[in-house]
Amino acid sequence: KPAGKQFMDGLVRGVVLVTDPLKKKMLQGKIKELCGAKRDGFPGLQPVSLERSREADNLKLLAQRPYMVSWKADGMRYMVYICDENEIYAFDRDNEVFLIQGLSFPHRKHPRHIVNTLVDSEMIIDHVKDERGNMVDLPRLLIYDIIHFE
Repeated sequence: KPAGKQFMDGLVRGVVLVTDPLKKKMLQGKIKELCGAKRDGFPGLQPVSLERSREADNLKLLAQRPYMVSWKADGMRYMVYICDENEIYAFDRDNEVFLIQGLSFPHRKHPRHIVNTLVDSEMIIDHVKDERGNMVDLPRLLIYDIIHFE
């Protein structure tokens, strides 16, 4: 078993923990800056479950303010920083940094890769049939929000 923390508990290949302390600190500072965060640590928002009961009723808040609601996938939350084509980093809730290899984000309008972009995402493992009809695990990155675009 590899030493140190693993991305998605080792279920996704091509992702390595960033161990260089200077590189890690620089990247953590960059996403903190892009988020406009004042404190250290994971800069993402924490999900809130909606409920209606005698003890708690936060469902009514949806009628009082403009909220975005999304489906809850059963995966792991990551902020993903797309520095450039060869440098895509995922930050977990412990603010650990992982380099993701083999993932691309082509620009929609121009023949180039997206750069300097931060997204709020969740990595899931989807169970799908391959071309032979066998069930296989397929990692998927679900992007919920764009925090900063280029």
